[in-house]
Amino acid sequence: MMTFNVVKLYRALIEKYRFARSLPYMFPPAHFAEKLALAIKESQKNEVFVICNVNIDNLTELNQAHGFNNMDKVLKIIEERICYLCGASGIVSRISNGELLLLLRPVYSLDDIVPMLRHLKNSITNVRHDNEKHVALTASIGASIYPIEGVKSEILIRHANLAMYSAKQSGKNRYEIYDSQSAFVEKNKFHKCELLRQAIVNKELELYYQPKIDLGNSKILGMEALVRWKHPVKGLLEPAAFLPEVISNGVGYELGLWVVESAASQIHEWNLQGIYLCVSVNISGAQIIHKSFLPDVNKILHKYHSVTPQMLEFEILESDAIDDVDRLTEAIQSYKTLGFKFSLDDFGTGYSSLLHLKAFPAEYVKIDKAFVNGIAKNEKDKELLETIIKLSHTFNFQVIAEGVESGQQQQILQDMGCKYAQGYFISRPIAASDVTSWVKSYLINHIK
Repeated sequence: MMTFNVVKLYRALIEKYRFARSLPYMFPPAHFAEKLALAIKESQKNEVFVICNVNIDNLTELNQAHGFNNMDKVLKIIEERICYLCGASGIVSRISNGELLLLLRPVYSLDDIVPMLRHLKNSITNVRHDNEKHVALTASIGASIYPIEGVKSEILIRHANLAMYSAKQSGKNRYEIYDSQSAFVEKNKFHKCELLRQAIVNKELELYYQPKIDLGNSKILGMEALVRWKHPVKGLLEPAAFLPEVISNGVGYELGLWVVESAASQIHEWNLQGIYLCVSVNISGAQIIHKSFLPDVNKILHKYHSVTPQMLEFEILESDAIDDVDRLTEAIQSYKTLGFKFSLDDFGTGYSSLLHLKAFPAEYVKIDKAFVNGIAKNEKDKELLETIIKLSHTFNFQVIAEGVESGQQQQILQDMGCKYAQGYFISRPIAASDVTSWVKSYLINHIK
């Protein structure tokens, strides 16, 4: 009669044998494409299968936090789980530490693909290593479907890789399925990003400046810097023609730094001429939160030593402000301790919570021109704008009205208690080379 320990060992060996029989062989990367090509060649009519690139997120940080030895054990557990999910008919290859290529089959219906990918993603969480310490893992997964998005192994693998990179860029911890139409859009967007990067290198970008004035005493509050692209073919382009498609990509950070440095350089030049102007620049909330942005801005101010933080203001869209209000508020406080000022731009268009708004650490709110357009003709528009101004004052914000295009609008705004304004009635955006003459002319005509 077998003892308990012998029975336990016997059962463990049987389970290990059963599990091992169900695992696909872990092919080296060079053989994956060959095995996939063979699977395609031998596939039956109307057969569908999925090729996946599975990439563990933040592996460098995980190695630093848990140690390389422990993470190797964790990755081994993950690989075993994924092999088990793929089954004997699957193909698995380790591309590098924390990155696998898979073939998932059989796929009986296209409706099964998303649940398969969801199950694959979920299998990667909740791992413990030898000392029982929990490791919080996520993965970015890209998938391509045979034969919908390719019939050659190298193309299917490339498409899975592209989908994985897209998942990374979209925030990680997700899966994405390659779609040729979406890929065309992404390729077009990538091309535009590269053109904009090249435009920065080639010095094709320049800043125009639109004045902001105090409606009470007519003094100049400052200038808003507005980027323009001197496109070699299309001529002078305004931001709406190129920013929306590229600002959320990596080039957005580069462009933001370029704007800050260009504005600081111009402020420094004006300072040397005895003209002291505060300049506001449009910066995304993501840039403000980015750990490198404030150090980069400080380096720029150190370079242009006459420029103080009080001379530079950051304008953040209301919609950006409510995306991650807690982190953004915390980050802004660190800027404000150094003397930087903030405006909440396009106020009234982002459907923000009043609870969030009252805690937002900005000096100014800028009322979108959509609320200003009809105030001289429509009583409801006028009442709405007056309510927004009163609400802003309740939260101790100074108000800047954008898009003022007539003296009548300016007078109505002043009567409502709006302190500052900008718009074509005051001045269109002007080139940096023309700002000095505009300031001198304005002061002669408006300041007694």
